[in-house]
Formats: sequence, structure tokens, C-alpha cells
Amino acid sequence: MLLPLSEALGVTVTELLLCRCQDPAQSMEQEDVEQVVKTAVLYGEDRPRRSWQEKGLWRLIYPLALLVEAVSLFFCRHIPSRWPGDEIWVMVVLSTVFGAYFCLYARLQLPERYDRERINLVYDGFFRMHMVGIAFNNRNWPHILTVGRVWSCAVMVVLPLLAVTRLWSGLLWLMTVGIVLPGLFVMMYIVGKRYQ
Repeated sequence: MLLPLSEALGVTVTELLLCRCQDPAQSMEQEDVEQVVKTAVLYGEDRPRRSWQEKGLWRLIYPLALLVEAVSLFFCRHIPSRWPGDEIWVMVVLSTVFGAYFCLYARLQLPERYDRERINLVYDGFFRMHMVGIAFNNRNWPHILTVGRVWSCAVMVVLPLLAVTRLWSGLLWLMTVGIVLPGLFVMMYIVGKRYQ
């Protein structure tokens, strides 16, 4: 389809693939043309491996953390004086959603362009992460995933357990607002910079 389309539009196949016209006096090296064609041909075959396809403990750890979270919240629900406040609910829901992404859905490897260019944001389905000062690549991405997994599962277990033990009143609110959420981004930033 590329040849008839390029003829109909009056451009070369290379210009069609690059989505821009080139100066006729300017010619591309054969290696560059081959890279453009290779990128276009392989574009549709980029099926990323996801976390659920990985052989590892996180597929087991996340459901166990979810079970502990559910049991803890069940006990909290039946003991009204131990029911956590709204800020705790926000953190529990966030950690559950982030955990589902990091442990079950996240790409295991970023596209090749992340290794060639300095890109500080990741778009992956519904997930968007933008960190100023961090260039995401395939050296730091596995470590960032690990931080997200550990943080999510830890919050899913610790916050509801603290609520069950009646420590949620003052201490849990402080932990939630001042330590838990900022801790995720601080650790991701440290790990991202270290392996960048």
C-alpha cells in the first residue's frame, strides 16, 4: 500500500513514512532510509510484555496484600471506633490501583526510543507518569517498577492494619499525608536518578 499511496500523494515512500517533505537537494543515507522503513514495518509488532506475563512473586504478593487489606477493612467496618477517615481511604484506594498497575499490568520494557532520547514521561494505557529531572529508560524502569510494587503492597497492608490496631487516629493521618504518598515519588526519583 505504501507505493500506490506515495504515488497518489506525489511524495516518496521515505517522505510518507517520515510524515514530512524533504528538500530534493538533500538526500538521506541508505542506513537512515533503512532505519525509517524498519521502524515503520515493526511499529505494529510492538506488543509489550506486561507484568502479568512475568514469572515472579509479584503476581502472588499483590493478591495476598489485597486479601490482607480486605480482611483488615472488614474488621474495621465491624468495629465502628476503628473505621479510618477519608484520607486513609484515599491512600488505600490509590495503593490498590497503583499496585494493580505495577504488579499486574505495567510494561516490563519501555520502547526503544526511551534509550535513545531523554524522555521524562511515560504513557501506558490509563497510566501517566511525568517526573521532571528523570529520563526514563530501560536501565531505570525495572527499578522504578520495583519501587512502585513495594510501595503499593506495603501501603495496602500497613495502613489497614494500623487502622485495626487503633493507631489510625493521629499517627495514621500524619503518615498518610506526610510520609506515604511523598515517599513513593521521592523513592522513584532517587532510583530513577541512580540508574539513569
